[in-house]
Amino acid sequence: MANVDNRPEEKVMDQLRKIAALADRGFMGEATMARQILEKKLREYGLTVDDLYKDAKKVRTFRYQNELERRLLIQILVHYFGSASDEFKGGLIIRKKKVIKIKLTDLDYAELSSEYGYYRGAFAREIKKSNEAFLVAFVNRFELFDVTPTSGQPTKELSPEELKRTLDALRIARTIEAYPYRKEIAAFRSASRQEAK
Repeated sequence: MANVDNRPEEKVMDQLRKIAALADRGFMGEATMARQILEKKLREYGLTVDDLYKDAKKVRTFRYQNELERRLLIQILVHYFGSASDEFKGGLIIRKKKVIKIKLTDLDYAELSSEYGYYRGAFAREIKKSNEAFLVAFVNRFELFDVTPTSGQPTKELSPEELKRTLDALRIARTIEAYPYRKEIAAFRSASRQEAK
């Protein structure tokens, strides 16, 4: 769909920019297919590749929820542009608002938004799995087990996934430094009894 000046709508331009990026950065057959699609679409709209990149840079805002997400976003920006780039050097971190502002073209913004969304979700899933494994490891390391006797109850065989999680937790448990818990009340009672004698 073209607008009054025969340029496609911005939505179509964004799609064309994404296809162009895939043609530039895709792998083998993916890049070849993207180039073919791009050439066809450009002919269809009477555009050139240069027409896709006439955008001026605008300040874009990326939000993060915590320190780890902030660090992940910075890694993505460094991976995408390089730490010596004008885009990266010109970025602004506003910690109170938990945002990073950076000047980007529409194409870069679309690509980075997509990439950040993907890695942010994957990172959250992996952190959740790690936290679960760490909790099991911590409980095992400090032997915080249920004191209820289990005699007479049949043991359940672990599924391959449960076995893997348990082994991961045990590996983590070996790395946790054991700080013995001193039962303050019990120690106080013992000291009081000694003094009373």
